[in-house]
Amino acid sequence: MAEIVVVDTNVIITAIISGSPYVIRRLSDPAILLTSPKFIVVELFKHSPRIQKSTSLPRVEILDMVSTVIERIKLYDESSVSIGS
Repeated sequence: MAEIVVVDTNVIITAIISGSPYVIRRLSDPAILLTSPKFIVVELFKHSPRIQKSTSLPRVEILDMVSTVIERIKLYDESSVSIGS
């Protein structure tokens, strides 16, 4: 059974900015199922200028990286998550 990891925006932004081989390897490992609310897409694109400023990479390269990560994530509707007990 695949390992399931819930990722948030900060993890992805940190991985791109730091270039951490460990985090990047974990995010791209096909044996790991990444999952997150759909809102992560909005957050990643909203923060793409900050990522670009921190890395000095061209905007198109940042957007390619963000798109690649998003393709790996199983997105779910926030409304499908129950809050409370």
